[in-house]
Amino acid sequence: MPNKTRLRLCCQYRLHSLKRAAVIYLAIFAAVDLLVPAVLYLLFRIKTGYGDGTSTFGLDQNFPGSFSFWISTAIFLFAGACASFREEFNYLLLLNNTRRNQFWSNLPLMVLTAGFFLTVNLVVKILELMNEALINQRSAAILLDLYFDQFTGARLPAVLANLLLYFATFLLAYAFGQAAGILAYRFGRLFVVPFWICFGFSFIVIPILYAGNQLFQKFVIWFFALEHLVPSFNLSIHILVLAALLIALTGLVYRRLPQSA
Repeated sequence: MPNKTRLRLCCQYRLHSLKRAAVIYLAIFAAVDLLVPAVLYLLFRIKTGYGDGTSTFGLDQNFPGSFSFWISTAIFLFAGACASFREEFNYLLLLNNTRRNQFWSNLPLMVLTAGFFLTVNLVVKILELMNEALINQRSAAILLDLYFDQFTGARLPAVLANLLLYFATFLLAYAFGQAAGILAYRFGRLFVVPFWICFGFSFIVIPILYAGNQLFQKFVIWFFALEHLVPSFNLSIHILVLAALLIALTGLVYRRLPQSA
């Protein structure tokens, strides 16, 4: 079988696997985030979620997407990429896909996935606003006008920067999951145990370091671009660079994996 054909089939298999997982995830998210609040209000007049209709960051903060979808999708992409790597890699080896084919077929898929979930994020935000109009008896037209006003005038650069931030976050989550999955495949418990211990303790150690170490404080301020007028753009660039480094690391480890099943 020609190499280009194997590469195309590899891309198709990865895309099919991701589509199946994404459909299940989106169905669960829609049920929990959109359907349940609407049903609770319509049947029992119980108001849940959404607050004043402007989400966690708010329409006035130039964030055009859903915060809950942003975070949950990043977790989904990381966990999915990490958990599925071993089975997917071995299966594609059985189909005579080389390590090189597997690595290169994954790059366009990562970009496509990040772009897809970025688009879905905007749709979810609009649906959340519709729920907000229903639950809190507000005008849907006014909420939508406020939403689409973000994409015009002086607020447009900040909105575009936040769109880039969504894309970069999804790409980083996918790349991080791939890197964790391939390192777990290559080193087994030698990587898995320290990784999850460090990951868990990071939620304790990072706040302590930030409170007591000026050098670490400066790094956090620089990485999150807290001193910039539009921090989302600079933060997005930093995240994209980090994602590129993780992709490069994944490529290096691919070279150390078995060539046949």
